[in-house]
Amino acid sequence: TRSTSSERRRRRMESSIHIAMATGRGWRCASCRSRRGIQAWVVQASETQRTTREGTRGRQQRNKEKRDSEGKMLLVPGPSRSRRGARTVKRSGPGRVGSREETGMEPEEEGKWEAFLRRSCWSMLKRKNFEGILKLCVALGGAEGSTLRVLPASTILKDAARLASPPSLALQLLDQFPEHASRKHHTQLLRRSLAEGLDFSETELIFRHCLEAYDSGLEDTKREEQRPDDVVFAEFISACERAGREEEGLRAFADCVRLGKRRNPATSPLPHQGHGPCSTLVCNAVLSLLHANPETCESFFDNFVRQGLRPDCETMNTMMRSALKRGNPQRCEVLYDDLRDLGIEPTMSTFSLLVESYGAQGKHVRAQHVVNQMQSLSLKPTHEVWLSVLSVTAKRGDPHLTQRMWVRIRRSLAACGETPTLEMAKIVMRSALVPGEGHLVLETLKDLEEAGHKPDHESRCLAVRACAFLNTNGKATGEDLGRAAGQVALMGDEAPDARAVLALLSMALDAGEPDKFTEILGLARDAGLSQDDEISALLARHALALGDLPGAWDVYESHWYRWTGRDGRQVFEALLEEAVTREEFSRAFAVARHMRSLGHKPSERLASSLDDALVEYRLSHPDLCLLVEKDLWGGQGSGGKGGGGGDGRVLRVHHGTTREVRFQVLSALNSLRRDPEVTELRLDLGSSLDCQVVVSLLESDLGLDVETAEGGRQVVVKV
Repeated sequence: TRSTSSERRRRRMESSIHIAMATGRGWRCASCRSRRGIQAWVVQASETQRTTREGTRGRQQRNKEKRDSEGKMLLVPGPSRSRRGARTVKRSGPGRVGSREETGMEPEEEGKWEAFLRRSCWSMLKRKNFEGILKLCVALGGAEGSTLRVLPASTILKDAARLASPPSLALQLLDQFPEHASRKHHTQLLRRSLAEGLDFSETELIFRHCLEAYDSGLEDTKREEQRPDDVVFAEFISACERAGREEEGLRAFADCVRLGKRRNPATSPLPHQGHGPCSTLVCNAVLSLLHANPETCESFFDNFVRQGLRPDCETMNTMMRSALKRGNPQRCEVLYDDLRDLGIEPTMSTFSLLVESYGAQGKHVRAQHVVNQMQSLSLKPTHEVWLSVLSVTAKRGDPHLTQRMWVRIRRSLAACGETPTLEMAKIVMRSALVPGEGHLVLETLKDLEEAGHKPDHESRCLAVRACAFLNTNGKATGEDLGRAAGQVALMGDEAPDARAVLALLSMALDAGEPDKFTEILGLARDAGLSQDDEISALLARHALALGDLPGAWDVYESHWYRWTGRDGRQVFEALLEEAVTREEFSRAFAVARHMRSLGHKPSERLASSLDDALVEYRLSHPDLCLLVEKDLWGGQGSGGKGGGGGDGRVLRVHHGTTREVRFQVLSALNSLRRDPEVTELRLDLGSSLDCQVVVSLLESDLGLDVETAEGGRQVVVKV
C-alpha cells in the first residue's frame, strides 16, 4: 500500500525532532549528542491525520490551520551573550533538564516541552525501545528529577516487566520510578524467568531486588504495595527447584516467614526451621522443592498438616511423586484414597501418577483399568495420562503389546481431533529394538511423519539403531546398512549419537564391509566414543575380519570384562571358535570361563566342537600333555570345586545334560599338568546316568583305566 503525503510528512518531522539537554557549554541534542550554538530550538510537533472525509474547502482550511500550528517556534532560552539581563539558568548537573525553575521556561513553553516528552516516550514504548526510555529518564535527572512525573510511569513499568530484555533493564526502570513500582512487576519478571528458562542468577537478582525495594524505607502505603507476597516466594522457590538450589529455596522460605506471611503463627515451629507454615501456595512450592528427598518431604508434609494446612490436589500430586521417587508405590494408592476422602477433584496428573504407581508394582492390568475408569466417567485422558500408560506397557518387554496400545492411543486421540506426541512415539520405538522387530520402529516413524510431526534427532538415531534389528538372527545385511545410512543423511548437519554409531559399526562388520567400518570410525570420534572402552569389542571383530588374530587377542586381554552386550557375545564366540580351530585349549577354556562370568552362554555348536576337539586331541596325545598356561583346577571352567592333595584329586561333577557332563570332565582332564605326584582323579557324580556317560567317555573314547565305587556314584581314573 502507498503511504499518504501526511504520513510521509509525519515521519520526516519525527526524524527531525531533537531533545534539548542543558549542559555547561550550551544546549546539546540527547539523540545525536551534537552541540548547537544558537539562541533557540525549533521543535516541530505532529498531529494525527484525521480519517473523516470532508469537502475540499474544509480540508484546505484544516490544512492551513495545521500548517500555522506546526510553524510556531518553541523558544528554549540558552546562555546567549547578546541577551542582556537574561535569567541565569540553574543546572543541577550536566546532561539534565529540570523543571521551569531550572530551565527558565515560561509556563506555556514548559507545557509544550512536557507534551513533547510524553509523545517521545509513547513513541519509544510503541517500538519497545526500553533502553531509549532508560536513557531519557537518566537525561531528565533520574529518580530525583521532577520532570519524570510527566512520563507514563505505570505503562512503562507494566510493559517493561512483560517485554524488556534482559530483565535487568526492567529492574533499572523500576529504580527510576520507585513510587510506581510494586510487587506485581517483580512477580511478572519471575514468571518470565521461569517461562524463558533464564539463568538462575537472573532470577535471584529479581528476587533480591524485590526484597531490597521493600526494605528501602518507603512510605507505609507504598511499602505495603511493595511487600513480597506468597506468589513472589512461590515463584522463586519453583525457580530454585528447577536449578537444583535446595538451600536457596529453604532460605527464601525462611524469608517468607520472617516477613510475617504465616498462616497460623500460634502453632508450634517446624523442625530445623523454627518457623510456622505459610499459605498453601508456598507450602506446595516447598514440597515440590524437596520431593527429590522423600524423607525430608514427608516430614515437612506431616508438620504442615498438623499445623493447619489443608492440602489441595497439587499437594497430593507432589507427595505421590515423592513416594514414587522413594520406591514406595503403595503410598501413592493411600494418598489417592485420602484425596478422594477429602473431596478433592483429581487432575490428569493425579491419574498419571496413579498409573505409574501401578506399573511400578507390576499391576499392568490395573494401570490400564485406570484409563477405562476415566472413560466410563466421561473423562478424556490427556497426553500425559496416555504417556504414562504407554511407558508402563513398554516396561513389560513385549513389543507387540506395546504396538497394540499405541494403536489404541492413536484411535482415542483421533476421535478428539488430536495426534500423539513425539515422546509417545519414542517410547514405542525403544520397545521395538529387539531382533526381528526393527520394522516396527520404521513404521512408527512413518506414522509420525504422516501425523504432521517432524522427527527430531533422537528419533532419527532410534531409526538408525532399528536397522540392526530387521532380521531375526540379529545379523545385518548390506541393504540394512544402506537404510541406516539413509537415516543418517536425513539428519543433515547433526551427527548420530553414540549408540547409533555403535549400531552402524556393528552393521558394517555383519555386512562384511571393513572399509565402511573404517569410515564410520570418524563418526565415533565425533560422538565422543573412546576406542579403548566403548568400541573395543567392535575393534576386535574388525581385527578378526582382517585376519589379524594377534591384534584381536591383544584387545581381548585388555577389555574382555567390558563386553556385556550383543557385540561382546559375538566377539567371544568368534575367539572361542578360533581357539578351538587352532587347538589352543587353554585360551578356549579361558574364553568360555569369561563368557559365563559375564552372563553369556556358549552356543551348542561351539560346545560340541570343543568337546570333539578335546577327544581328538586326547586320542592323538595319550600322555595328556595339553598346552596349559594356567592351572584352572577348581575354577568355573571345571564345573566345580577341586580338592585333595598328595597323589590324588577329587572333582564334583554337577548334574546336567550329556554334553555338560562331558564338558566338565574334559575340562578337569585339561587342567591337569604333568605332575608326578598326581596318580589318580576321583570324580563324584550326581547320578548313575552321569556315571554311565563318564565311563563311556573315559574308557571308550579316551582309553583310560576306570574304576567305579560307592554304588556307581564315583569314578576313579588312573593317570
